[in-house]
Amino acid sequence: MRSSILSGESNKTLDRQLGAFANVDNTDHADFIERLDEMHGLDSFKAYKLETFRLMRVAPGMAVADVGCGTGEDARGLSSFVGETGHVTGFDLSEAMIASAKSRHAEVTGLGFQQASADALGIADNSLDAIRADRVLIHVPDPSATIDEMIRVTRPGGRIVISEPDMPGFWVASDDHATTGVLVGAISKSCRHPYLPRDLWALFRDKGLKDLEITVRTITSNEIGAIAKVLDLQAVMTLATQAGLVAPATAEAWMQDVMERAQTGRFVAALSIVMMSGTKS
Repeated sequence: MRSSILSGESNKTLDRQLGAFANVDNTDHADFIERLDEMHGLDSFKAYKLETFRLMRVAPGMAVADVGCGTGEDARGLSSFVGETGHVTGFDLSEAMIASAKSRHAEVTGLGFQQASADALGIADNSLDAIRADRVLIHVPDPSATIDEMIRVTRPGGRIVISEPDMPGFWVASDDHATTGVLVGAISKSCRHPYLPRDLWALFRDKGLKDLEITVRTITSNEIGAIAKVLDLQAVMTLATQAGLVAPATAEAWMQDVMERAQTGRFVAALSIVMMSGTKS
């Protein structure tokens, strides 16, 4: 019998899985906004995001976009690069995320937000100088269609940048490697396309993009609170035990081990981010 953690059967804790970022408006969107805020507070997240801006080759006066903008923090960051003569548009499928972004960044000139699907942005062909999507394509129904749309709205010579987490490669230091593997597998399988980052090079090449560059950056954290919040480790463990993948006593021992590591300064977790960039011919 397939377990609920793998088959997607109804369970209230499924709404807190990482994959639920694709359906925020039908879940507890306030919780997901808090989880985004936790991510944005991590120095390692800030560093790779700045690198994606560099890969976009953003300059003053440009028109650029952030697909799957969430609460708009990255779009706001981009606005400082394009300056007063440029414009940044943040797109997100979630009504709640767009509302939060508009509220948080209302005072920023040259920054706007639109509710739209990643594969149907609703703007003219060749209207942007650069476009990015960060931690989005692992969740969308058709990543190839999303890349096509990003290419469509970018002018010839413009830059397309996509950064995605390699979720199957995520790890947490623990004495129980087997249970850690079960949890990592559960988190990965909650995303529609957990292995997509490994295919980005081929996708960009097959779509005729030029000047290709692929970079992998590892983000690390010693903050158990942030990791537990972002990934909701307790909910994942609950699913694993309910599904019979991990015995309750084993789950409790794993959590105790991780918490002890945190209390003694020995906790660490890491995730690789694949950044793919190319130029429209």
